[in-house]
Amino acid sequence: MRRPVALGLLAAALVAAAAPAAAPAQRIGAADVVEHLRALDGIARANGGNRAAGNPGEAATVDYVAARLREAGWNVDTPPVTFPYFAERAPPVVGALQPGRDAVTLRYSGSGDVTGRVLPLRFSGCSPRHFRGFPRGRIAMSLYGTCTFRRIAINAQRAGAAAVLFASGYVRRPPTTATMLGPGVTIPALALRDPPALRLARARATVNVRVDAFVEDRTGRNVVAELPGTTGRRVVMAGGHLDSVPEGPGLNDNGSGIAALIEIGERLAAAPRPPATLRLGFWTAEELNLNGSRAYVGALPPAERRRFAAYLNLDMVGSPNPVPEIYADHPRIRRALRRVLPRAGRTSVLAGSDHLPFRGAGIPVGGIFTGATERRRGRERDPCYHRPCDGLANVDAAMTARMAQAARVALARLAR
Repeated sequence: MRRPVALGLLAAALVAAAAPAAAPAQRIGAADVVEHLRALDGIARANGGNRAAGNPGEAATVDYVAARLREAGWNVDTPPVTFPYFAERAPPVVGALQPGRDAVTLRYSGSGDVTGRVLPLRFSGCSPRHFRGFPRGRIAMSLYGTCTFRRIAINAQRAGAAAVLFASGYVRRPPTTATMLGPGVTIPALALRDPPALRLARARATVNVRVDAFVEDRTGRNVVAELPGTTGRRVVMAGGHLDSVPEGPGLNDNGSGIAALIEIGERLAAAPRPPATLRLGFWTAEELNLNGSRAYVGALPPAERRRFAAYLNLDMVGSPNPVPEIYADHPRIRRALRRVLPRAGRTSVLAGSDHLPFRGAGIPVGGIFTGATERRRGRERDPCYHRPCDGLANVDAAMTARMAQAARVALARLAR
């Protein structure tokens, strides 16, 4: 499959990077973001192949981001955030299925070693009513859930299920890891690739299911940078998450957003100060439950929340089969984004990323996005989403630069 940051583009970008630095007013280019992507790739390689929250790779990412922004002239703070960390001690077991390829454990799954008969649910499992008459000790199978994994798993647990399995929607590729948002599920909960899930459901097979995992408190750090405005009455902020999933280096999700935000920060610091105060946020533990952004917004006093004119989120802005999309819940933000990305599509403002805590606090939000598992021309926009292959070759550096430039211009306009 074609990957836009292939040798030709990467080599061209590195040659450009060796040239004298461009003036800050010039457009952000592929070479600019490749510098940061290469640094993040090196961090992941040196730290077990990932930059997951609560691990050394994310701590090194924090240090890199903070150093670059301080050097550019931003006032930088790295406040700690404590969150429930989830990890597995051993690969999961679902009968003879292959771990990683056919079955993955959902984050915050309970632990257990159970054997039981698989019983497919007639309905989604999103309501306790869907479990009426469910035989205790069976293994529930949800084939078409329409709510969160957590809600279904809690309903299954209360009904006496020994474990809960989910058809993931993937036929050929391994299922994508996902979170149940926090502790509380005590039974094993796993996502399965569709063909083996359907086989188990049709046969109502008896299988052994085993998960060996733990949850403990760990501490990560946000990076929050500020440039005071000439009046300071309003705040305009952009942000994106620092962490990867444990399965890979997370160079598109969300190294692309990190690279874009650093370049935006360096350009804005060199430009004349606007009336509004500018802030950049890099959030820890987004992949577990938006922990970093929730902690930041939760600590804002009411008067400070009222100062916010806009928050823009950058998450996955360099997908290898990209479709640029924007989202906004305020006309002024929508106009600013549409002006810089006139042909971009629209995606739901309800999509799960770090803008949600801001939106919940009444702060106007928007963002840009280029795709995850959605399909374009018969292919996923990011076939390496939440997988080990989300490395340098999985990032479209030219698209990342284009999104960074668009967000820079939009932020500058919103800050006037």
